[in-house]
Amino acid sequence: MRLPMRLSQLATLLALPALACTADLDAPWNYPTAGPGQIALTCDGLPGAAVDATFLWQPTEPTDFEAPLMWSATGLPDGLSIDANTGEVSGEPTTAGAATFDLTVIDNDMAMGTATCMLDVNERFRVDLDVDKVPYCAIMGETLLDFVVDGTGDGSLITCTHNDGDETMGIGSGGGTYGNGDRPDGWQVAPDTCELSGGFVQGERYGTWVFVVQGSQSGVDVFVPYCVTNSPQPAGEMDIRVDVAGMPGVDADLLPYHGTFSADAPFAIGGAGTMDPLFTITDPGVCTPNACYFGYNYGINASPFDVGMGAPPVVVSSMLFDDPMNGMSIGFTHEMQLSGPGAQPIEEFRNRPWVVNLKFDYCLADNEPDCEGDAIVQNANAHLEYSVVMSPQ
Repeated sequence: MRLPMRLSQLATLLALPALACTADLDAPWNYPTAGPGQIALTCDGLPGAAVDATFLWQPTEPTDFEAPLMWSATGLPDGLSIDANTGEVSGEPTTAGAATFDLTVIDNDMAMGTATCMLDVNERFRVDLDVDKVPYCAIMGETLLDFVVDGTGDGSLITCTHNDGDETMGIGSGGGTYGNGDRPDGWQVAPDTCELSGGFVQGERYGTWVFVVQGSQSGVDVFVPYCVTNSPQPAGEMDIRVDVAGMPGVDADLLPYHGTFSADAPFAIGGAGTMDPLFTITDPGVCTPNACYFGYNYGINASPFDVGMGAPPVVVSSMLFDDPMNGMSIGFTHEMQLSGPGAQPIEEFRNRPWVVNLKFDYCLADNEPDCEGDAIVQNANAHLEYSVVMSPQ
């Protein structure tokens, strides 16, 4: 006997699994459903992603299944893979762009669930500090976060840290922190907001300190120099002026010197006769007629150069100068050169900003022994913290 058409159709429908039978309803009634032999699976909790950023996602475990589960995925972005036993998707994406991948799970009874997931992989986390910025650093009121390029990174928390150099030894010996500069006592960088706060301890020298702050997000690091300035100059000290080419008319004693470098070329700035930068120290009235002596010393307390591989020496050319009105010497000038044939930063600093910090002590007197050797520090009547910050070309 032939069944009526309507009953035959009904029998066929009853034999098919019911999938997503609430998709045409309004929330909250459009929850995922599964029929016999099916497992409900979603892409819930899929995090952000970026090139080179550590990615980790554990899909929500389905309900109503017979263990164990077997997971697979097709179309994952390059650099990501799935654990067949746990379903965990992990890795470091290598290419930016929108990606669609299919997630599949099968239980011990061969029931199966699938979900199609969308994942946008952003460009690699990076910062952009304009090479023409003066000063070339984040100043009070600015943070590393202000320089993060929109659309880069995976959107997760950025933390900030700073590793000090060796303030006792000075030039680095390959320890990996020396090129990060010198963060003065009394100043801190908040790990969660990257904000600078604090103040100088009493007696700290005049000038600007530069130190590099590292921002980290999902295993990717960026670097931004920070500046803090101690001014005005203490009363009674000799006047200090620094002139830098490209900034005519600007007294740059409180501005770090900024230059660029190539990781594959020797490093050099300044030099005798270039007068860039040029330091001028003035104190009218110190010297008696026909008798004036000067002296100064310097130390490097932060540098990215390994001692064993040829740290760059500081070479200076200096001279007294007179007051043209009365012919008396009233001060002196000196130049600065940081160089070294074949000198290159240690590996950690070859592709990101680094700092050389110098401390100067200046002496001017009408008695020669007062400004010689160890007496310079004792009789110094001006002190300057001066920093050179370099960024890759």
